[in-house]
Amino acid sequence: MRQQAESEAKIAKITELMTSGAPYLGVRLNELKKFYDSPQYRQAKEKLDRMSDIALDRLFDEQGSLKRQSKPPARQGAPPPAAPAPEKPARRAELRGACPGCHRPISLPLTSWPAGNE
Repeated sequence: MRQQAESEAKIAKITELMTSGAPYLGVRLNELKKFYDSPQYRQAKEKLDRMSDIALDRLFDEQGSLKRQSKPPARQGAPPPAAPAPEKPARRAELRGACPGCHRPISLPLTSWPAGNE
């Protein structure tokens, strides 16, 4: 019985690969449906719902498509932090020279100046 079910699935997969214009789409959609019905999906969804500031059920319709929003959903919790004041651009440290092999110019950005040259 089990072998018959496995062979039927293989035959259906081969038939789809040979006759379909998008051969892997049906297989992928079937795998996605299996995952959607699995306990792993439910656990992951519950975890995301707990960790998210936004209730995800309000963002999607019954078919799973995103709903059109006139404005972004209100965030729960503290207001967003104010933008920091713009800082002066830091002096960019570079080491310039030429490649010893091909003599092309090289510019190597340095994250900090070597000690003693400040």
